[in-house]
Amino acid sequence: MRAHALTGAEGADFTSSIGPMWTRSQNGQPWNLEAERALSFRVIGDTTSVVGVESTPRRSPLELRATPNPARGASVLAWSGAVGRVTLEVLDARGRRVADDAIVTGASGRYTWTASRSGRPLPAGLYFVRATDAEGHAALARVVLIR
Repeated sequence: MRAHALTGAEGADFTSSIGPMWTRSQNGQPWNLEAERALSFRVIGDTTSVVGVESTPRRSPLELRATPNPARGASVLAWSGAVGRVTLEVLDARGRRVADDAIVTGASGRYTWTASRSGRPLPAGLYFVRATDAEGHAALARVVLIR
């Protein structure tokens, strides 16, 4: 993540992947929009592995949503179209499991993910939640955790 002062001369390759920059002086204080500044998110270096990529994606009746997103803490995971029990796995951006799996039931439902591991809050970052039902249908939701 890199802060950049906007000059107006930025090309489309830069401006297509930026967002507004917000700052605050300390935790608990309100966020302030930084005029004329932006954040650019880029992957730097080589990837070490690829997680969950299929050569021919199949359409799954299982759907998964996470709200709020981005989240400052807990996020509600809502699923629909499941058959039998559903296993929810939370992975970090590198594909490592970062929370205990949750096993829930019902064709649809809701589960509150506390964004913590062993009672400790997880750091800010990108997380993936994978839902898999009893027939092997899978759905994926991205959750951006901000602190």
